[in-house]
Amino acid sequence: MVHAVNVQRFFLDPLPTEDQERFVRDLRLLSHAARDALPRLP
Repeated sequence: MVHAVNVQRFFLDPLPTEDQERFVRDLRLLSHAARDALPRLP
């Protein structure tokens, strides 16, 4: 939960409202690409 709060506070809140949805989409894409490229942790 702390991670989500920090993303909101430091990344989303400073952005203009009209850019927030695109940022969330791009962040999700980056997250999924990293998940697919990196080995799973035990």
